[in-house]
Amino acid sequence: MIIYIMSTSVCTKLNYCRYMIGSGVGNISNSDRTALNRRASYCCCNKVRYIKVFFDPPIDGTIQISQLAVYSKCINIAPNGTPSALNTYGFDTSANYPIDGTLEARAFPFIYQSYEPSNFGYWLLDLGQEFFVDKIVYYNRSDSNSDRANGMLIASYGKNFPNNSVPLKQFILNSDLIQTFNF
Repeated sequence: MIIYIMSTSVCTKLNYCRYMIGSGVGNISNSDRTALNRRASYCCCNKVRYIKVFFDPPIDGTIQISQLAVYSKCINIAPNGTPSALNTYGFDTSANYPIDGTLEARAFPFIYQSYEPSNFGYWLLDLGQEFFVDKIVYYNRSDSNSDRANGMLIASYGKNFPNNSVPLKQFILNSDLIQTFNF
């Protein structure tokens, strides 16, 4: 017996499948249990290892990130990753701020900001291994310079990056404080 639920939320579907598998509710055959496990373990997403924030084409722009959340199976896995950046503006900002788990738009200096101007600046997150990603949530800076995010890109890459620099998915940012990109 396979139970379907109507929902627009991938997380709701996966959590429901996990509940059904773990609780023994109903008469679920071993083959149906295996199918539910497969469905709960793997979503229809690309396997992502790297997330890069940058401008393309390169411009004299300032990259800024208050927080970046990367969700796999409805869990923010970004805090477990390793961030790097081409450069950092001043001593107050840090490439680590965007993954410290504070899921809100914040003002300078508690953000990552690249040194200005920077034609080839970037911020890169290495997740350490490939994950099926559900969505990415970008938190912009909350002070007067949120418009600097206009035109920045968020791109996801597999394990062969940078040798294969064709993104799996790519999204264009605007000046909104919180932006969600579903895979």
